[in-house]
Amino acid sequence: MKKGLKKLLSVVLTMAIMLVSVPAVAFGAGEVTDMEGKPVDVVKCVETAAADPSAGGYKFSIPKETKEVSFPIQIDKMGKVEMVLMPADLLDEATEAAALSAQALDTKNIAALVAQVEDDEDAPDEESDDISELLKKSNLTMSLYDANNQLVCESEVYQMLGIMYVALFDYKETGTYTAKIKVNGEAEDQVYDFLMVPALISAEDGVLVPNQPVMGVSLENKHIYYRVDMKQDGYVTFSGNNMGKMVLNDEMLNDTSAMNASLKLQLCDSKKQPMAKAVTFNAKKTEAVVALRKGTYYFRLKEEKDTSFMLQMSTKAVKSVAGTKKANAKAIKLKQAIEGIQVLNEKKENWYKVNVTSKKNLSVSLSRITENGTFNVYIYNAKGKRVACETNTTKTNGTNKSNVTLRSINKLPKGTYYIKVVKSNANATGYYKLTAK
Repeated sequence: MKKGLKKLLSVVLTMAIMLVSVPAVAFGAGEVTDMEGKPVDVVKCVETAAADPSAGGYKFSIPKETKEVSFPIQIDKMGKVEMVLMPADLLDEATEAAALSAQALDTKNIAALVAQVEDDEDAPDEESDDISELLKKSNLTMSLYDANNQLVCESEVYQMLGIMYVALFDYKETGTYTAKIKVNGEAEDQVYDFLMVPALISAEDGVLVPNQPVMGVSLENKHIYYRVDMKQDGYVTFSGNNMGKMVLNDEMLNDTSAMNASLKLQLCDSKKQPMAKAVTFNAKKTEAVVALRKGTYYFRLKEEKDTSFMLQMSTKAVKSVAGTKKANAKAIKLKQAIEGIQVLNEKKENWYKVNVTSKKNLSVSLSRITENGTFNVYIYNAKGKRVACETNTTKTNGTNKSNVTLRSINKLPKGTYYIKVVKSNANATGYYKLTAK
């Protein structure tokens, strides 16, 4: 299967997970209700990937006499609205598919959900004949009208996986619109019962909350800022995926170049001034770790028009005990694991000291170094002379982390020795664990 299509299907599968827990209630012809069957005056969009399913879903029926249904829809942010419909009689099948995905991974980790359905980099594409079985035009059309009953957007509606219908709405400003869903052609003379999620894919600035993924879209060539609040000193692990162009048409199936592009972000300070060069996320690098002091920061994103993306972060507080120079080095014990950080935009050295009680080879291990720059490790004796050591560096399989082991070439006499951890370059940053033995 083509990579672009798989990424698009992963977004739709996310919507299916949102609709798993749906109570069984009766449908009313031409009437839109919430998930509990209560009529609603206006349909409200729910932001993708950070939604409460119980508040984000609706039910409605298309009467067989008119074969169309209209309802007011409120759009509070700029972006795009993705309308996901699921035929009620196929709910069990869709629920089963979503439940299997939920068992395989943490459903909060939308980036992992995307990775689950993406092709391996070296895997050949399957024949395009398979695409017609997964994605094809339906007999539905969806239209959006403004307050003056003028057509704003008419979207092609595609049926995906045989269990969901998807359409995209464009609009120029926020407000309340009228959405119309119509059955076309020689469709069967029956009532169509649907479950619906009107998902807003925002193009506005936002806030990144730990472990709550967000999805966005860039409508113009401009920066989008996501605020990050560090409650304590520590580090933030950030992941991102470029989902490609927000289009739904046949041409998309033959042009996957935009779907495979990298996602670029830049960390900024509280005044939105860049702190470091951009971090690029792609198929080989989907994660970055940045150590920061307590405070407010922004991730700045700039992509081409209509590029959609998924973002997620997690934070961990780390209280660094290291001294900033040899004179105030922190005393540690042999075999004691110490946590430390090298903060972005700081040039401080981390110093530790250890007491060796008998003649031996002293070794120091530094683990979980990120690829966003590296850290150098040195051993000194009490007189400040650097100890000759051999160094071994290994990469942790399947991650951006590596381990460094420093071992004295000769056995050292007993006494106090000092360990210095320092950045290899200005942009180096991250979290580490240090052990001397």
